[in-house]
Amino acid sequence: MMYAYPKTQNGRAKRSKPRVLLLLQGVHHLMLYENMFRHCTTVEWCCLLPARPKDLPAEGLAEVERLFFRHGVRFFSDSQSALAHVTEIDAVVTTWSVPHPKHLVVLPFIALAYEVGLPVFELQHGLFQIGLTYSEDGAFSGSGDGVATALPEARNLVCDSLEWFGDGGIGYPRLDGEERDREDGITRKRSVTFVTNHHWSIIADGERRNCYRIMADAISAVPDADFVLLPHGGEMKSEDFQAMTASLDSAGIANYRIEMRRFDGVYDTLLQHTDLIVASISTTLLDCEMAGTPTVLFRNPSQQSLLDALQSKVTVGTSQELIGTIRDVLYRGYRPYVTTGFLTPFRADVLEDRILTAIDWSARKPRPDILVAAARYLGLLTRT
Repeated sequence: MMYAYPKTQNGRAKRSKPRVLLLLQGVHHLMLYENMFRHCTTVEWCCLLPARPKDLPAEGLAEVERLFFRHGVRFFSDSQSALAHVTEIDAVVTTWSVPHPKHLVVLPFIALAYEVGLPVFELQHGLFQIGLTYSEDGAFSGSGDGVATALPEARNLVCDSLEWFGDGGIGYPRLDGEERDREDGITRKRSVTFVTNHHWSIIADGERRNCYRIMADAISAVPDADFVLLPHGGEMKSEDFQAMTASLDSAGIANYRIEMRRFDGVYDTLLQHTDLIVASISTTLLDCEMAGTPTVLFRNPSQQSLLDALQSKVTVGTSQELIGTIRDVLYRGYRPYVTTGFLTPFRADVLEDRILTAIDWSARKPRPDILVAAARYLGLLTRT
């Protein structure tokens, strides 16, 4: 629902807080950054999602409306509208900053902000994006199978970053210090939860197939346990993932389910109330550590350097290893845990200070100059 109200006599809307435009990669990021909206109240947050309201899934649309009514977060329905409001924006924060084609949709916003003197920040959205980094190397750089997404050691598109850890880090936005209820000791069926991100391009095809084979073998070998699959959305389109589920279904294996819901506490409840998490290398490791649940990791040679960067972990690379680990956890009291060394509490004060200081020091151009520049970029967006 929309509401109409009169402006001031000079036609200008009243606004007491700096306005920050947050460019998000999808509705799933709202769960990751909600603590920013809840605790960083000295700024007014406006978000741009790549999907239009009518294209959002029902739970995503409900989450957008919940954040609007609870925290006052507003959302632009399309890129053109967001860019047209640039004279009302005081800073730009983007989670799209890796130099490959999928992130170039936000390049007009970044370039315009630099041109007209608005501060621009890259907000960390993944464990291995900035802070703890990796380098993809190959003969070809670009998009598609068989290529690295960026040149070796390529810098991201934005100069200033808001990192989760390290000197000046803002902390992991999902870790706010609140106590999380657990159901330890409650009688329930034993369960194992797979938290996977096997669509990642640096994983070799053979490694990916091996991971799915391990999963299928474990589900088949422990029929008295429930298995929950929490795949990355990109995995659902994978032929290897589909082949794994098809093989389980054809064999009449019914002790597993796929869970794609993330909001309304579904995701966190699963992580906290399962007996064992089996995870692949991704940002979700921070959520696994935060849940305090026994966790083991898939061991892939292509990701070994990333595994080595973790403080402590237990890994599995064969079906026999995982099946044995599951039985040890479920029936023998074994408790393997992951410690990343990168999970630090969210610090709203640090984030607010970085943004507000940058706004105070920015050399913003006059409104007419901003509009002239915006007109050029609006033309680019209209043609793409």
